[in-house]
Amino acid sequence: MQVVIFRIGEEQFAVETNKVQSISDMMEITKVPKSPQYIKGLIN
Repeated sequence: MQVVIFRIGEEQFAVETNKVQSISDMMEITKVPKSPQYIKGLIN
C-alpha cells in the first residue's frame, strides 16, 4: 500500500494514494468575516 503523508499543525495523517486526485502547493488563505475561530478561511 502506498500512502501520502502530510501534517496539519502537530498532527500527522496518511491517505492511500489511490484516493488522492491531486496535490497542490499551499495557497493564500482568505479569511471569512464572522466565521467561527476553527475556520481558518478559504482557498481558491
